[in-house]
Amino acid sequence: MHQFLVCQLSRSAHLAELTQRTISYQLETLVWSCPTKACVTQQARRIQ
Repeated sequence: MHQFLVCQLSRSAHLAELTQRTISYQLETLVWSCPTKACVTQQARRIQ
C-alpha cells in the first residue's frame, strides 16, 4: 500500500510538471478549437 501511494505521488508530481509545461499551449489550442466558453472550461478542468 505504501509503495503504491509513493508511486501515485511521484506520478501525479510528474503529471503536474508536464501540465505546467504545456498548460498555456493546451489552453490556447482549446480556446482556438472550442466555440463555447463551457467547452473551454470543461476541457481546462479536465486538464487540471
